[in-house]
Amino acid sequence: MNTIIAPVMAVGAAVMFSVTNIELIVSALPFDINLPLLGAFLIGIVCSLMPPSAVSLSMEGKAWWLLKTLPIQPKRLLGAKILMSVLLHAPFLLIASALNVISLAPNALSGVVMFITPFILDAFACTWALFINTKFPRFDWENEVYVVKQSAAAGIGGLTAPLIAVSSAVPAAVSGTLLSAVIPLFAMVCLTILLIRIIFRPDLLKL
Repeated sequence: MNTIIAPVMAVGAAVMFSVTNIELIVSALPFDINLPLLGAFLIGIVCSLMPPSAVSLSMEGKAWWLLKTLPIQPKRLLGAKILMSVLLHAPFLLIASALNVISLAPNALSGVVMFITPFILDAFACTWALFINTKFPRFDWENEVYVVKQSAAAGIGGLTAPLIAVSSAVPAAVSGTLLSAVIPLFAMVCLTILLIRIIFRPDLLKL
């Protein structure tokens, strides 16, 4: 339940952009913002809150020892957990991104950037959350509620991912140019790839 609230909220934000005169509200602000780009980042930031991968490793619990005995490479095991998290959010992001592009995109190029932005932020969030879970795994739990609501991995991985995503939105919010959005998005892609390389290390099964 915790992990499905964020993508539902992301769709809700996109619907709000579509049915309300948000441009009129923004025009009343004492400073200029690029609403289409900011809307795309907002959808990605909201959806990055508490990704399932933040606790997916810990959820193996006392069965973790069994997985370590199987002839499975760490990159397959961890890659499946990242992919599961991304695919769980994908239908919601498709709907939210499509609504956002249809209602706010000023041109085709901006529409493409607006469409892929939430997916890039979500892929980073799912990867980052799993990375944190590899640093703070808990397999000795008796009730899964502890892992989801009280573990360090859930708190750190689930809450810092959107904060990092917010930092990537600052240049687009301040400058308002398409390039100011593309550069941090490229940085997020590079950071995601770097995290994947770290996570897929051979010594993971020693946890």
